[in-house]
Amino acid sequence: MEAEFESRVLREIEEEVQSILQRSREVEDKVDSLIRQRVSYYKLLNGCAEEVARKVGEGEIVLFSLNYSDPEEAKKTLGEVKKLIQSRGGRMYLIKSPVILAVPRETELRIHG
Repeated sequence: MEAEFESRVLREIEEEVQSILQRSREVEDKVDSLIRQRVSYYKLLNGCAEEVARKVGEGEIVLFSLNYSDPEEAKKTLGEVKKLIQSRGGRMYLIKSPVILAVPRETELRIHG
């Protein structure tokens, strides 16, 4: 009878330990998925505006450069891209002409130096 009781208690302890370990793995996976960030770089934005906006909407950070000889064309394109990115909850920053940084809303941009 006592051996049966001990066996049952040990089984319950083992089940509880396994449950705690499983929850711990799930929490680690969740934290990992929140911490990981993907960064894509497009050498030229030409024809990729929708894709860039989609990636930002999915939580990815995107760098892209512009190659326009006409400043008015560049301004028009940037305006369109900015609207697309904002419609997906993102923001845009001019890093250094001609490089643009597009980030999801919850991303904090820290500038050093």
